[in-house]
Amino acid sequence: MNQYIVYIFYFVFALYIIALCTAKLYSPFWFHQPVYHMYEIYPRWCTIPYIKRLRPPSFGIFCKPEQIISFQWNSCSSEFKNKFSRHLQGHYIDTDTNLYHINEKELEKRLKINAESILSGYFEFILKEPHFQKSLNASEIFGTISSRPTDFFSLKFPSMNSRIHFIDFISVHEKYGSKNISRNLLQTHIYNHSKIDSSFQSVYLWKKEKEPSKGVIPFIQTNTYTFLLKSTPIQKMPKQYRIRCLNKHNTDLWKTIYAEITNYFTVSLLTPFIHTLEWLENERYIVYVSIYIHNKIEHIHGVYIFEDTLVSWDNDTIKRKRMIRLAGSLIFRKTILHDEDNLYFFRGFLHCMKYILHDNKQFGVIEIPKISHNEFILERWSEKYELKNVSSLYYYLYNMVFPKSPLLPTNVMILV
Repeated sequence: MNQYIVYIFYFVFALYIIALCTAKLYSPFWFHQPVYHMYEIYPRWCTIPYIKRLRPPSFGIFCKPEQIISFQWNSCSSEFKNKFSRHLQGHYIDTDTNLYHINEKELEKRLKINAESILSGYFEFILKEPHFQKSLNASEIFGTISSRPTDFFSLKFPSMNSRIHFIDFISVHEKYGSKNISRNLLQTHIYNHSKIDSSFQSVYLWKKEKEPSKGVIPFIQTNTYTFLLKSTPIQKMPKQYRIRCLNKHNTDLWKTIYAEITNYFTVSLLTPFIHTLEWLENERYIVYVSIYIHNKIEHIHGVYIFEDTLVSWDNDTIKRKRMIRLAGSLIFRKTILHDEDNLYFFRGFLHCMKYILHDNKQFGVIEIPKISHNEFILERWSEKYELKNVSSLYYYLYNMVFPKSPLLPTNVMILV
């Protein structure tokens, strides 16, 4: 009997080794990265999140620090920022139907978050006469990546609350599209970041659309729904309800909302609060609140957070081409008890849209990811508007494993 147990052990061990070899062949890049791999067994029964790699990242085969240069935002020249934004405008959105509108001002709204934001650019080598020595051509960026500080809040595991970075603006010139430069950008950006700030624990979050990353279990997996806006009659809110757009005079109210977000969702990924105050002036996010008055006291009922995607549809049949996104929403209650609450939450959203479209004539498309409490809006919104497109949306954690992933998207708020 003992002999059979030994044989079974060897058989299972051999299968696991074969699975590891297969995983390495299937996804050679991600196999060596500290992410939640599909073949891992420990995270499937572990209940507490953990950091995978405590030491700083070392130089790897995908590192190209001689070609990928990184800067902190405050030490980055205006010339580099200009080249960075020009590259994004031409190459970040890889589609013939959408146009991306970004400039240094819009880039600053997203990355000017104290000195911690990091920008990296990929440059090509050229041969210089007379000795034809290899030299870096700094006149044009052929690939970009950035990361910006984000606060990670876990409701069930507050000990994991920490400052991480959100990776964005991964873009490669079509000249290098077939050479997997994005892998080099990611690996080198993380390596260079560790050299710039050795105290950072190298935990990142990144977003991927359409196709999942090979061999990696997502932190969040959901869909994004796109609708064309049209004129639709909306019913009035009850007289005790009000809609308010937050501005620089509502900092105390926003502080309350920010704190409550971390208490409502299993995980909240938010820009550090002190920097979100700039949103109330620069409209990086547009925040609306529905308020009801009871016994002459104001109570928050719903929060709606919109984002200008900087994307427009290149479609002659659409007059208003710019796309806005409902980045997140929140019903101010702990449990969903009354359908009437859902109805007024949705009507509040419609009134917010009415005000936005009145003030911003260019918006004609809305994108609603099924995340946070957007689900309750989508249920009713899809009855009124024709669905134009559905695309997959994935968020991944780098160097942190969160058990039971992927999380339910309705239990997560992401504002980065």
